[in-house]
Amino acid sequence: MSDNSVTGFQPPGLDIIVPLATIFSIFNAVSLIYLLTRISILWWKTKRSLTMVHRVPFYFAFSEFLFFFVNLVNGVYTTVHQFPIQGEACKIMGGITFFLFGCNVTLSGALSLTTYLRICREIVIDLGTYDYKLFLPIILTSLILTLIGDKNYGQSQFWCFSSPTDTITASISVLLIIIILLITLYCYIMTLMEVYNALNRFGAKFGQVDFIVARRITFYILIVILEWVPVVIYLVAKIFHYENLWIYLAATLSVSFGGIGNTILYIIYEKWRNRYSPTASENNRRSSGIEMTRSVVITSSCTNENCS
Repeated sequence: MSDNSVTGFQPPGLDIIVPLATIFSIFNAVSLIYLLTRISILWWKTKRSLTMVHRVPFYFAFSEFLFFFVNLVNGVYTTVHQFPIQGEACKIMGGITFFLFGCNVTLSGALSLTTYLRICREIVIDLGTYDYKLFLPIILTSLILTLIGDKNYGQSQFWCFSSPTDTITASISVLLIIIILLITLYCYIMTLMEVYNALNRFGAKFGQVDFIVARRITFYILIVILEWVPVVIYLVAKIFHYENLWIYLAATLSVSFGGIGNTILYIIYEKWRNRYSPTASENNRRSSGIEMTRSVVITSSCTNENCS
């Protein structure tokens, strides 16, 4: 459906996609609010910087919440009016959607890479105050990619993303997801192999902590990456101008998977309640990656005889 479509036309399958998308969006929103609130309370009460196993899900939850809000505007408008947003407003909404998508996917790659460098290469990158050195390249990269397709955003069948004749935005999106997925898988495998090998060689207790921390961080990242796999199918179908209800449905539901999945993971790892006691706080600091870099250096440079 093009931008010049008759506004009274109801897209086929709207009565199926909208209810299911709404249900998943509600679960996603509740999950994201819970995660953001809980980690914010932890940061507020401990008066300390969040460690990586708290920062990673927090960053993803914040990114996912922004993306959810844009999708909410898209979905509510389509539900109320029975057709997507029209004209220039739709192009702006499409550009914002792509920008937030780019930030979310690029964040996954950046966190995978920093974890790999920290564990496998013993390279600690100073991310600066509030990790601005992490976010600045992500924002600039996403902005550049967004500007490349600035004339191609518009009305799709159920939402505002890219116009029906546009293949540039879909192609960039597919390439970005595939590249970040490959980077993430490589970093994930190499990181866990490095920690596992160090644990087998030296048996140091710090190695066990590293393994837990690395596994938790990489699982958070993988959940977000897997969120975008069904979207790749939708984008490839869009490139070849193939439309099918199940493709739209899979893409619509999958974008809620990241928030729900990471919230479930966080509860599994951290249980239902934050721990603030001095003993729990110290254990949490160690198991959350405060000493992660130090432990890797120790386990890779000492033996069983001289390791404490």
